Order: sequence, then C-alpha cells, then structure tokens
Amino acid sequence: MSKKIIFNLKGGIGNQMFQYAFAHNIASKFKLKLLFDNSYNKLISQKRKIELEKLFNIKLTYASKSDYYDLPFYLRNDVIRVNLFRRRYRYITPLLSKKIIHEKSMLFSEKYINISSDVKYFDGYWQSYKYHDLNIPINKVFAWKNINSYSKKVENKICDYENTVSIHIRRGDYIKKKNFLLNIKKNLLPLNTSYYYKSINYFRERFEDIKFFFFSEDVKYVSDFVKEFNINSYIVDSEKSGLNDMYLMSKCRNNIIANSTFSWWGAYLNKNKDKKVIAPEIWFSSNNDKLIYSLYPPDWLVL
Repeated sequence: MSKKIIFNLKGGIGNQMFQYAFAHNIASKFKLKLLFDNSYNKLISQKRKIELEKLFNIKLTYASKSDYYDLPFYLRNDVIRVNLFRRRYRYITPLLSKKIIHEKSMLFSEKYINISSDVKYFDGYWQSYKYHDLNIPINKVFAWKNINSYSKKVENKICDYENTVSIHIRRGDYIKKKNFLLNIKKNLLPLNTSYYYKSINYFRERFEDIKFFFFSEDVKYVSDFVKEFNINSYIVDSEKSGLNDMYLMSKCRNNIIANSTFSWWGAYLNKNKDKKVIAPEIWFSSNNDKLIYSLYPPDWLVL
C-alpha cells in the first residue's frame, strides 16, 4: 500500500491554490498519495466551495473515513478535527500529535518542507511562493479550463493593446456590515485610494497608451475612481466573468494586486517575462515586513 498524506483544503479559491501548490510539492517530493480534507468548507464555511477542479485541469481525491485511521482517534471525527484546527485552539494544536503539521504563523518556514515520515496530515494556508515546487512551471500545476465566452471577449480586448495593466480592487466582502467587524479582528480591510493612485502613476510615468483593466465587485466605486483620476480604463463585468477574472488578470502585461490571494495568483500566473507587478505594503491592516517578503516574489514592487 502506498504511503499517503492528507492536506486540509479550505477558504476561497486563492487560499485553495496555495494549499494545493504546497500539497503537490510535498506529494511529488516524497512520492506520497495525495488526499484532501474538505470538512472545513462543508461544516464551517459553507458559502466557500472547493473550486479548483472548476477552474483548472486538476483532479482532487478526498480522504475517506478509513484514511483518517492513521491519525489519533479524536481527529477521525470531522467536527472535532475541524474545530481543533480553528484559530481559537491554536495553542492546543501543536500538542496534538507528531503526525500533524499545523502552520504556526503565516511566515515561510523551511521545516514544513522537510517533513518526517511520521507526518500524515497538514493544516495551514501556506501563503508563500517558496512552498511551491520551483522545478515545475506553476502554469503546469494550474492549467486553465472552462473559460467562458464573455471572458474570451475580454481577453481579445486585452490583446488589442500593447500595454495593459490589471487592477484588482477588493471591497465587497471586506466592507459588508456583517463582515466588517470580523475583518477588523482579522486585520483584513480594503486598501486606500492612495495605493492605487501611486501604482497607476508608476505605469503612467513609464509607458505610453496604457489601458487599465479593472476587476472589482464594487463597480460604482471603480467607476467614480476612474472618472476622478481620468484613467484610460476598461471595467470588467465580474458577474459575467466570475472566477475567470483571475485568468484575465494573468493575460494583462502587468498587474496591480489587492491584499487578496485571488489577484496574487492572477499576477503570479502571468507568463509575461517582463511583467511588472505592484503589491501593497500592507497585506493586513497592520504592517508586517517579514510577512510581505515571505509572501511576495523578490521582483515584485511593494508600495
């Protein structure tokens, strides 16, 4: 019987991609059968769907009940396991078992890559490009599929211009009343206008005839912003493009990302060798230099 490893798969599509990229690396490196646990999204975050297979040529295999028999008995139950890995129990999880790897912080750590043969389960977000298998092109790990007709039209529009920049302005779930206090607690807030204005000026000063492609759930905010700063723009209808927004971001020549794993991946999957990526200095509402340089590739410009 081949050895196996289980990875906890949770959060939105951007988080899922970080988790999958690291899982793919570990499974390939140690020749392990790769299984996933999607209990968190099913039990806690029910609005979040596992959508990797929808967007990419990926086939996920989920752990069955018998696959959890390698774990301590109290982790074989979905409800108990999901709740033990929640933030409120972060001081307990390191004591659980040597078979469990629970990410202690958002910073990259070499120790997670060099695991022992005893490890059976990984829980974390793994938000660093350093966790990926850098010997395999990331676009082979995440090969696109199911690009809808509207997105293909926008892609053609992008191809009409020599100098294009994607801009992601994330506001919707960050500013909704029911999420706002929770986001403050998590240090997740929308970026201010000055970040975007400085980023736009960076490209305006270096290139002529730039077309900025805006991606946002808040179309009114973006429309007002574009008018105020007289920006040569195209506002993508994200209700029509959906997850394909990430694909379209990757097709622009350059990228301005939000404090969002979604646009992080849009920029990271951009194949343009000469691309310029601008990323926010503040990912959470409080600054953390170590986190920023763990999260961003060294050639990205931080403003």
